Amino acid sequence: MTDAPPACPTRPSTADGPTGPSGELPASYASDVLHEAVEAVIVADRSGVIRRWNPAAARMFGYSAEEAMGRPVDLIVPQELRAAHRGGYRHAVPRGVMAGLGDLAAAPAARRDGTRLSVEFHATLLHDDRGHVYGVAAVLRDVTAGPPVLRWTCPSGRRGTVRWPSTAAAGC
Repeated sequence: MTDAPPACPTRPSTADGPTGPSGELPASYASDVLHEAVEAVIVADRSGVIRRWNPAAARMFGYSAEEAMGRPVDLIVPQELRAAHRGGYRHAVPRGVMAGLGDLAAAPAARRDGTRLSVEFHATLLHDDRGHVYGVAAVLRDVTAGPPVLRWTCPSGRRGTVRWPSTAAAGC
């Protein structure tokens, strides 16, 4: 097994601010996005081994990046569903075919302490420059407590709250 690169290195400081002298993004922007994302981002290789695990994944599932990386992605799948998940992953990913790919899906998940949670997620296959699948990236959100709540404070001081997604107009 080869050593995996760090999960999400700390953001480097730049003398030129957030962009370089000509306005381009710093080379670290992808790591910055992973590190700052509020949703869990997990990347697994073709065989289902976790290669990236952001801080939000650590908060959601209770495993640090060091504990999760190098382990099977079914680490977060409830025990009774692991065999089915593993079989589906091994069948679908090398062929580049996954049901619901790119669509929002929901599934049960498990934290390190064994407690269950409900997650919504979307997954995408990752392809190399020849079009071969080298892994899967998933963005996950804990929806155990129900839909998220959008809260805001207007400049006038008026506050608002609405369940999201919602057809209610939110604004000041």
